Amino acid sequence: MLLKIGVWSVGTIRSNRLRGCDLQSEKQMKKQGRGSCDHRIDKKTGVAVVRWMDSSAVQLASTHVAVQPMSTIQRWDRLQRKYVDVSCPAIVKEYNEHMGGVDLFDMLMSLYKLDHKSCKWYRRIFLWVLNVAVVNGWLLYRRHAQQKSVPGRDQLDLLDFTASISEGLICEQKLPPVLARKCPGRPSRSHDVEDTSTGGAESGADAEQEEPENPTRKRRRIIAAKVHGRYDNVGHFPEHCEKKQRCKVCQSYVRIKCMKCQCHLCVTKDKNCFLAFHTNLV
Repeated sequence: MLLKIGVWSVGTIRSNRLRGCDLQSEKQMKKQGRGSCDHRIDKKTGVAVVRWMDSSAVQLASTHVAVQPMSTIQRWDRLQRKYVDVSCPAIVKEYNEHMGGVDLFDMLMSLYKLDHKSCKWYRRIFLWVLNVAVVNGWLLYRRHAQQKSVPGRDQLDLLDFTASISEGLICEQKLPPVLARKCPGRPSRSHDVEDTSTGGAESGADAEQEEPENPTRKRRRIIAAKVHGRYDNVGHFPEHCEKKQRCKVCQSYVRIKCMKCQCHLCVTKDKNCFLAFHTNLV
């Protein structure tokens, strides 16, 4: 199946997965000595299966390499107490040069694994895919960092990289925080604001109508209605608007409003209603 989509492959295979492939038994190959091999090639698919005798029999399968060209490798002989030359087929040499990726991946997966027991098998597969994406993303990140000559001490390790991904998913479709709340322990006035804003436009209209009749009466300061995420310190940036509206704190006409709350607020050298509105100071 990999060959059909243009992917060459080589790897080990268990003897009980050969499905009738007639190869020499391990007992027969032991008689021939270390380095002996036997192979079969499927004419339809081009898959080659090789059994090679090292300290024990090893089966390998490949779609692009088989026995030839033969080479020699050194192995320790216990009887002679020295290294001896052993013949080695090309498929074994190819596998030894490029092996280790699966073992490395399993090790990295086990470090910070996202997994939990579940009777629903597809949940395990979904979490496994997430782990694969995180590990592969971190490997690509390290490769790009090396290409840009980033020092190793400045690169993120796997834990920090995973934490940055989690933070990015949590803050999805939100802008990064720019304001720090000064009074984190102070209770929110969202309930009081909600009570004063039930009248909404009616109370504001009444105040404007009654003002000419009683000029000495102080204008009622209208605080903004309950805004979702007003104190979350995420994504509150000022932007300029062509149309003037009253500031939700001091009631002066301004052209600056919060991009997230959609409330007009003052930002001048004398006062900062924008900061006061988002830090629970009003």
